[in-house]
Amino acid sequence: MAGCGCLSRPFPSCGYFKCARAPLRLAIAEDAPAGIGFRVWRAALILCRYLEQEESVGGGPVRGRSVLELGSGAGLVGLLCAHLGAAAVTLSDQETVLPITRHNAELNRPSLATGAVVRVQEVHWGRDVRRVLPRGSFDLIVGSDLTFFEHLHRQLLLTLLQIISEDTEVLLAHARRKREFDRWEAVFEPYFDIEAISTDDELRASGALKESPEGVWGTTLCSAEERVPVTIFRLRLRGLPPSHAELSGLLGAEQDESCEAILTRLALLESDLDTIEAEGSEDPGPACVPGSSAERAQSVG
Repeated sequence: MAGCGCLSRPFPSCGYFKCARAPLRLAIAEDAPAGIGFRVWRAALILCRYLEQEESVGGGPVRGRSVLELGSGAGLVGLLCAHLGAAAVTLSDQETVLPITRHNAELNRPSLATGAVVRVQEVHWGRDVRRVLPRGSFDLIVGSDLTFFEHLHRQLLLTLLQIISEDTEVLLAHARRKREFDRWEAVFEPYFDIEAISTDDELRASGALKESPEGVWGTTLCSAEERVPVTIFRLRLRGLPPSHAELSGLLGAEQDESCEAILTRLALLESDLDTIEAEGSEDPGPACVPGSSAERAQSVG
């Protein structure tokens, strides 16, 4: 594929995600060298196919609802929700990643003729987001590969606790790359009931995941080649959400970090990034370099 241009900067690679039950392809720009938030990861693809499957049988979690995607990055999951009939979709991420989020939202706006209102919102986990994402504004919160960095588990939890209401459903797709990354469950369990509801193996057995010469699972996105198991979790709030005063206390404690704690987190981040690079070098699947001739040769049936 040729590079995807945008108002602020060009993106070197543009892949496609073919929706399962309609002749629609979502165009998704990626820029892997720019950072991990600028590409679509395997868990996002799995979550998309799960949502499509649930909506196809009726009574799914998306149609007619207000949806928030946390850690949107390239925005694939949220944009698919707009296609599946969500009434409103909010894509969110930190400021440095939002250029590609906004670009992909604009790139797909003409094809999302469902009436969904799609907006992009800057969100930093662990900070006070109650003004920009008021509690009760969302029926469904989705996210993929949000739990990879262990030192961000608490910030993610604090963000969810500010937004969620008793009736909000949360669906998180988690690529189980290393056992220690499952520790997010221990952080979340005091506040949420957590249920594993599907896996990539189960979706493959049901026919929701199909591999073909025309593109892995109907997509040319690079992460389709990633070889890691994925589990989808449903989270439901235990009891009532924290009060305004309780949230203010939790947020204040989170911001009151010592310099030593910050340095420790930076060291953990460096270690996690080394892990990602090492896993990428061991991947036996075919290479997928953004904008490469191999990628350009791929097509979607």
